[in-house]
Amino acid sequence: FSQDLGIARLGGSYYGGTEAAEGLETSMAIWGADATIPLGNRVTFNGQFLLRQDENPFFLDSCGAADFRCNSGASDPFETEVTSYLGELFISPDGAMGKWHFTVLYNLIESDQQVFRLRLGEQNRGVGYIDGYETLALGAHYFKARNLRFMGEVGWDFVSERARFTTGVTTAF
Repeated sequence: FSQDLGIARLGGSYYGGTEAAEGLETSMAIWGADATIPLGNRVTFNGQFLLRQDENPFFLDSCGAADFRCNSGASDPFETEVTSYLGELFISPDGAMGKWHFTVLYNLIESDQQVFRLRLGEQNRGVGYIDGYETLALGAHYFKARNLRFMGEVGWDFVSERARFTTGVTTAF
């Protein structure tokens, strides 16, 4: 759900359930909250929080002695909790209809186990899953027309200590 309160828009979400196959059953739940807060006519802040809880994230029946998907060699798969935070500033120096727009984006994901992939190279290292991710990115967007946008972004990954550059063009006809 989402509700505009005049000074801000606040929202919340829930997704959860149980999955069963071949005699196994597992459950998961995702809870979240978000807010959009205008800071004058030219700047907007967006924030989001998500909490995911999994009973058996890899859908395992049992574990081998060296299986990283179990707690310290235990024979039962682990439960896990992943929290994520996102903060964004959207800056429009000339207002909503201006040609230039800028973004500042912060992401933080933390987990009590190595259970997620972002497909940024971690699948080729170690166990192939990570338990943390933290980035900060600065972006510039230029609207040539209502249906033609050019963008560039530079970001820093605090966990892997590397930069990322992205450019692109968005069109619609």
